[in-house]
Amino acid sequence: FRRIIVERLSSRAMVEGPNFYFGRGRQGDISRLARLCSAAHVALDIVEPVQVAGELVSSSRVREAIQAGDVDLARQMLTRPYRVRGMVTHGAARGAKIGFPTANLEAIDTLLPANGVYGARAFCPAGNWPAAVNIGPNPTFGETAQKIEAHLIGFTGSLYGQPLELEFLSRLRSIQPFESVAALKIQLAHDVAA
Repeated sequence: FRRIIVERLSSRAMVEGPNFYFGRGRQGDISRLARLCSAAHVALDIVEPVQVAGELVSSSRVREAIQAGDVDLARQMLTRPYRVRGMVTHGAARGAKIGFPTANLEAIDTLLPANGVYGARAFCPAGNWPAAVNIGPNPTFGETAQKIEAHLIGFTGSLYGQPLELEFLSRLRSIQPFESVAALKIQLAHDVAA
């Protein structure tokens, strides 16, 4: 506490929950932290846990919701939509050929939602747009590689080499193969409308 919190970080205040533990074997509890803070003139704010859907909100519960594709529950717990950031790279350009151009994202270093199609909001240097986002393979074209593709609704132009952020609003459906490109186009139109 003295070496890191007080000396290295020069902390003036801390915020913790009532069930906070620290130190070897989690021997330090919130009462001990309160005594240490008081002696070092560091303000301590103890916040009560928040519940969503009858369960305590925790970072592990948020991660579990995101990994399961439950971006609605994650949004409730985070109090804002879950967001990822990546760089737009070149893809196979199939989306553009069938009337649904996509920005293919790479270099995402945060947790991705489960494979599926999502309603999202896309943020880039040119502004922000509603988006339909596909996370996962493209089974209609026999591809198994994991991809993150975003169709920015109403956007025209090029985003190659630019950063793009996606804010996940709702999971629309699971990934599925279609018997033809025509059937895929019909479903994509439904996804965009949703």
